[in-house]
Amino acid sequence: MFLVTLQIVCGAKVLKKWYGCQIADTLTFVDTFSEFSSGNIDKGLPLDPEFNTVCTKITVSRKNTDSGVEVQPELHIGDVINALGIFIQFYVRSHEDCKPGNLLDSASTSTGPAEMTNHGNAFSVLMNATKMVDHLPPTFTGTTNKIKMKNDILGMLKKNNVGWTALNAPSLGIQFVNTVTECLWLLDGNHHTLASRGCTIPKLFQGFLNYNNPETHKHKRKHIENLSSSLLIEQSVSILNLTEMSFMRSKAWAHIRESMLQLSMNLRKYVTYLEHQKDKSSERHAKKSFDEPFSSYSPFQIFNPTISTNPSLLATYKSLSDALADAEEYKPIFLNNFAPIEPWRKYKYLKGLTLPIRVVKFTYTSAQLNMVFIWKVPCQRQVRIFLTSQPQSVMSCRKTCQNTTPGPCGLNSPNHLDVLLGSNVEFCVKPIKD
Repeated sequence: MFLVTLQIVCGAKVLKKWYGCQIADTLTFVDTFSEFSSGNIDKGLPLDPEFNTVCTKITVSRKNTDSGVEVQPELHIGDVINALGIFIQFYVRSHEDCKPGNLLDSASTSTGPAEMTNHGNAFSVLMNATKMVDHLPPTFTGTTNKIKMKNDILGMLKKNNVGWTALNAPSLGIQFVNTVTECLWLLDGNHHTLASRGCTIPKLFQGFLNYNNPETHKHKRKHIENLSSSLLIEQSVSILNLTEMSFMRSKAWAHIRESMLQLSMNLRKYVTYLEHQKDKSSERHAKKSFDEPFSSYSPFQIFNPTISTNPSLLATYKSLSDALADAEEYKPIFLNNFAPIEPWRKYKYLKGLTLPIRVVKFTYTSAQLNMVFIWKVPCQRQVRIFLTSQPQSVMSCRKTCQNTTPGPCGLNSPNHLDVLLGSNVEFCVKPIKD
């Protein structure tokens, strides 16, 4: 690599200011002009179309104020700059100068013998050939579906009459094809899902379907909603970066660039949708956890208020409803005292609690005991605080229960309950302050 300073001028007008950069020593002067004039070296705009893209003269000097020594365009820069300097000037002519009558003949511009004119003509031919942007990367070899997609993308580019210079096709061209392939491969099979959310794949890329078929390899297709947002954002950024390259700013690439910008924007839009759905799912999960904080085998259950007009149900739970109405909030009631003695009727009674008050039910089960407590709570928030902050207290309650021997008919009085549980239940059912 060599450090050089480049400039493009047209007469007294500077088209591109002095720009320092590193270039490969194997590049020729004509290659360097092609890259610099197209904006690939300085990441700037291509040369204004007003000016002829044919370079008429190249000079090399040790200072940017010197007139410089004219060099042949096909020479390698590494063979010249050590002897002549690192300041390289490219001279072009405007279209006005190229009109009939204004075109300078070889006699007025040549500073050497007639072969210099021939050299100039050869240079023009060489430059024109180098500036042609109809070159595509070579066809990819292989039999996989991804290779087939890459070659079909090359076919799409050819159909749209776009390409790169001969110098850029093996680098920028392959980078373009690989980047677009990775994105379309990821989206293959999910076009309909994207379209259903208003994130339609641009028409230019809608034909790239049925390449990514994991079913043929005994794998399940990965649905786009299961893809991480970071992966979709990565593809969106990769496509967007391609649209910022200088070759895509030309008129020939306008249609493809517009489609790629739309694709990048729609991927971002879909990521926003996924994140919104994730937030909604979290809210639903939090609400579900709020109402059902434990699994089906948990000792805790929450019963929301139920207004029943069934006379039979009203009669069945009347005594319990009256007891709850008179009880203090978080004051446990021993439900065994209200349930029938027969096992199947007791099970039905406990399973179908129908109460006009919101309650929490706690069941303690062991080899000897089956004890059920309920207490009323004023709001959902306090229920949630209790159910998520009392493991140690419940363990103390259970240990107390385990040290108790039931009577012939189980526990049958509030006083007996108070003696049995003491302050343990009182502590575990009270809400924790924030």
